[in-house]
Amino acid sequence: MTDDEKKNYTFLLTLTTNEEWRFQYEDLKIDNILFDEYFKDKWNFINSRMDMSIKIILYLKYDFYFNKKRSNKQISNIINFSEEYVRLKTKYFFKSMKEYLEI
Repeated sequence: MTDDEKKNYTFLLTLTTNEEWRFQYEDLKIDNILFDEYFKDKWNFINSRMDMSIKIILYLKYDFYFNKKRSNKQISNIINFSEEYVRLKTKYFFKSMKEYLEI
């Protein structure tokens, strides 16, 4: 290992002080709060403006961060709607959300 590589390696091994870490942690915590507020706003939109069938579909299909939990087919089996109906309602929601965000 060359001297430059040793210096780089020791630099990588050095730890930041607690103060630096604490500030980084606080910044991260604030970012997470803002991140959660962003999604909370979306779910408030769903609760206030969407009809019951769309709410049910969205709560079954996505988690809080809109990660997909279930497929349209699984949702259609759970609530006895057709798979096409689930797809169309999901599409309608995203169209409405896009219009809501552009306002």
